[in-house]
Amino acid sequence: MIAFRFNVTVIGVFMVLLCGCGQPGHDRIEISGLVTLDGAPLPGGMIVKFTPTTGGGNPAIGSTDLNGKYAMYADPGKIGLYPGEYQVSIEIPFADQNGPYTGPPELAKFKIPKAYSTGASTLVFQVPDDGSTLDIAMTSK
Repeated sequence: MIAFRFNVTVIGVFMVLLCGCGQPGHDRIEISGLVTLDGAPLPGGMIVKFTPTTGGGNPAIGSTDLNGKYAMYADPGKIGLYPGEYQVSIEIPFADQNGPYTGPPELAKFKIPKAYSTGASTLVFQVPDDGSTLDIAMTSK
């Protein structure tokens, strides 16, 4: 009888923790779009980062494909974001501020304007309650 109560208690606690993950009442929303710089799609492999502006939380990460399209992942294998406001930034992978660029040569010629870079981005998007396409149109000027 004691073992049965223990198992029920453990299962109950596990279910409460499992249901309590994420934001109550909201499911993840699929977010994707096209990233351009001065009208041209970014090359594949650029990092797209959505950082929640309120409530803390970890940034969601995506990357561009060969046509400049991206899809957001909040956690590995979990597509989409929760509704809310996010600061959006773009990064070049393997770009180290303290050393030489060590990534793919085709990305070496790109420079992300400061207004869109991580830590300084002024770009903010509102993720709606339903799936959406959020295109990121950057300008170098």
